[in-house]
Amino acid sequence: MAAPRPSKHLKSEQITWINDWILNQPSVPSLADICEALLSRFAIQRSPDSIRHRPEIKRALTARREAEKSGRPSTTPRLTSRRMAQLEQKIVRLSAEILDLQKQRDALIESNLRMTNAMKAHGIPARQMERPLAPVNRDRTELPKRNKP
Repeated sequence: MAAPRPSKHLKSEQITWINDWILNQPSVPSLADICEALLSRFAIQRSPDSIRHRPEIKRALTARREAEKSGRPSTTPRLTSRRMAQLEQKIVRLSAEILDLQKQRDALIESNLRMTNAMKAHGIPARQMERPLAPVNRDRTELPKRNKP
């Protein structure tokens, strides 16, 4: 019996299985471990270099590393001075963003008050001020007609 001819490219089912296998491992597997799993499951022999460049496998390994990092308990009970500085910078940035949003809100309120006062000054009734906006036709295949039947 002849050995099965290895395929040059991995199929999508095989890549999906590899991704699931990577994510279900207790720790981040090495590229050699992935090659061994491919060999044992599908009888496909690949070098670690050929697997390293697959974007799907890169994403799975990155996700597994991130999951491992986030799952670790903190070893230091206190925050380091560097982390405190980062958090203080983030607080300053968010405070500045809050002030900017408050300024935008105040400008919108002032603009709306000016428009309301201008409409009252020109004698536009309140029911017309509060009416819903007309829908905008964004479908250019149906052009508006002047004399609709």
